[in-house]
Amino acid sequence: RADGDAQLQLRAAQPVDSVLNLRFSIARFADFQAVERRDWQCLANGCEGVEAPRFRAASRRRSGSLVVLNGWGWSRAKYIRVLASVDRDMPDGPLGVYFGDDWSWNVSGLARFDAPFTKLACHFAMNLDDDAASLPTARQVPIGLNAGWAPLLGAGSAAAVDMSAVLRAHGRLPGTVSHRTKQLHCCCQRSWTHRRRAYEGLFAAGHQHCTRSALERTGATDSLVAQYLNHKFVAAPHGNGNTDFRVWEVLMAGSVPVVDHFPAHDWLYDGLPIVRVKDWSAVTPGFLGEEWERIQRGVKAGRLGWAKAYFPFWFGTFTA
Repeated sequence: RADGDAQLQLRAAQPVDSVLNLRFSIARFADFQAVERRDWQCLANGCEGVEAPRFRAASRRRSGSLVVLNGWGWSRAKYIRVLASVDRDMPDGPLGVYFGDDWSWNVSGLARFDAPFTKLACHFAMNLDDDAASLPTARQVPIGLNAGWAPLLGAGSAAAVDMSAVLRAHGRLPGTVSHRTKQLHCCCQRSWTHRRRAYEGLFAAGHQHCTRSALERTGATDSLVAQYLNHKFVAAPHGNGNTDFRVWEVLMAGSVPVVDHFPAHDWLYDGLPIVRVKDWSAVTPGFLGEEWERIQRGVKAGRLGWAKAYFPFWFGTFTA
């Protein structure tokens, strides 16, 4: 489902990343074109084929135009120059911009990026800070899964997740949470300063396995997924930006991510089974037990669900 009463049906031939929120492919204009039949114009050689990570294209309509930008390779200054010329050619209707990369946006950077647009109605971006999120055109969107989660995009790559193999190794998972016998998973993230402090807080809260060595441990993505399947919660403190791939990985595995609380992310996470914390040393086993019960009640009552974890919700948001 996209959102509200609007239902979006993707064609059966669409690849898996039409459903999953994947980094560098959540904004693939090829998917918009296939489903909504928009007419796209590539920007500065930005259409490199459906498997390429860098997509830059625009769809112009009187009822509303959409610009999709993805992939590294351009400086912000170059984006501004190119998009200023795009804006001049747009019809009079409102303009939406989706920037599908993990730049961290502060209010001055976002305002400078948006300055050339005279018709801008909405700027969808990830890693907004609180000030940037307060701008009337700004909308927070997920960073999504790392590209290794897409079997089709990751074909031939050791990072690609073979979900069928993971599930076979664990047998047929029951339709309950009874297989989640462990409470909190702590492991295997890049060792940014804030993450080390978060793990120190978790250790002090009574999670003796949440150590720096656990944080810095490395492992194949498949084995990480297998571990998520056995845990109720997964620690996902932020790294260099305010959002993290781990949040969306954990949601895909049916576990509950424990994340830093940023007011700018409230709408992004509202309605998802997520625990937001301000003090990691307060995340005791007892606290997580209470949160687990809260989430179970929320899911049963329909207040919590996984719609925002999948691409169709965001497709509906971008094209509303």
